[in-house]
Amino acid sequence: MTSSRMLRPALVCLFALSGTGCSMVEGDPQRFEKLAQGIADIPLEGRSYVPRSAAEAGLRPAVRVEVLDPHDLWDARDGVVQQAVDRAVPAVVDAAAPVVARTIVARAERQFGGNTGRIDDLRPALAPEVKRRTIQLGAYSSDTAARAAWRRLNTGEAGVVLSDLEPRYEQVEVNGRSLVRLKVSAPADRIPAVCQSTRIDAPWCAPAG
Repeated sequence: MTSSRMLRPALVCLFALSGTGCSMVEGDPQRFEKLAQGIADIPLEGRSYVPRSAAEAGLRPAVRVEVLDPHDLWDARDGVVQQAVDRAVPAVVDAAAPVVARTIVARAERQFGGNTGRIDDLRPALAPEVKRRTIQLGAYSSDTAARAAWRRLNTGEAGVVLSDLEPRYEQVEVNGRSLVRLKVSAPADRIPAVCQSTRIDAPWCAPAG
């Protein structure tokens, strides 16, 4: 078999392929142009995506993690707890106020027999008034002598009885003479003890106006 006979089948195939290509080009004249445009649109920058934020991509924000040492962690915990308590206190006080008010009213009703509407019933009881009497311990020629007599009485046996009493010095004129009366005011039930301790007989220990 000669070489020309061996090449004859290859030539037949080439003619067949060229005919097929021409028919395809005739069917879509823009085929080669579209192919070239597709090749031109291929990015040559080494990346095949456009950067976008997490929100634009529809993703949730990234979780931030902060590492704390034990002391900072305790401080943060205490701060959160304190803030929660501060926020809750007004609501707790408002909720408890009616209950506290009802409890106080109920206790007052039990104590005062239901007369809590009258303010007079809540007034504290006044201490009974103590009756006092003023007695004269002596009459002296001058204020100095009267004061000396009071000091002498307080340093003697009568000091225990007279220590919490206040003396009174009254200047009077009797039969043309200027005198100073020494008086003292004491509870009525203590008058006998004052008279006995100062050893003053009537009328000096008698009640004086």
